[in-house]
Amino acid sequence: MLADGLADLIGAEATVFADTPAERDPTLGGLAGTTYGFALQSFRESRQELMLFSPYFIPGESGLAGLREARKFGIAVRVITNSLGATDEPQASLAYERYRVPLLQMGVELYEVSSIQVRRDEATSRVFGASRAQLHAKLALIDRRAVLLGSMNLDQRSATTNTEMVLLIRSPELAREILSWFNSKERAEVRGSYQVRLKPDGRSLQWVALLGEGRSETLDEDPEFDLWERLRLWLISLFVPESLL
Repeated sequence: MLADGLADLIGAEATVFADTPAERDPTLGGLAGTTYGFALQSFRESRQELMLFSPYFIPGESGLAGLREARKFGIAVRVITNSLGATDEPQASLAYERYRVPLLQMGVELYEVSSIQVRRDEATSRVFGASRAQLHAKLALIDRRAVLLGSMNLDQRSATTNTEMVLLIRSPELAREILSWFNSKERAEVRGSYQVRLKPDGRSLQWVALLGEGRSETLDEDPEFDLWERLRLWLISLFVPESLL
């Protein structure tokens, strides 16, 4: 790459932000001066579209308020996270599910990566082989002109407990390449996921299996629902505060 003049690299302005353990002291309160606060401030720069990729997505009341404000100004908000069947942290997924209806009611688009759906598609199943397909990337695209990526999930643990680090890279070219890799420049290209939507009653959910090339299949019941597993997770959740998820 050096001999070729770094032709394959993308030059762009980047800002790095990292937490220190002292800033994670819960007695100090607030998000000012933290990686999570820096990310929220970056999201506020959006004027058209905010795409959030997070393996664990638990917005909390403050996150809901921020997304509600974005929707009030007509900003398209799209969230991509793991389904319960794809996640390696089912307690976090169960907590996320409590926010689906309020998010959808305010006009946020929700997409859930699914191992079942990935294996239905020949191209994506070749990529993952025998391993379980799941989203692990932690990034955000702001108006498809800037990319925020790093160690931070959009959950309460990253907001209040963990020390995290992120990069804010201002590069439309990099944003285009990332979306191309995720097959998500256009909704018709997306595959390996469900889009979660509200039914006409505005309170219950339906799942649209995205099959690529504009094809889809609508399901009125949770395709990865397991009554006994959810009961077990609910019982455990009584002893796990959301702030630690």
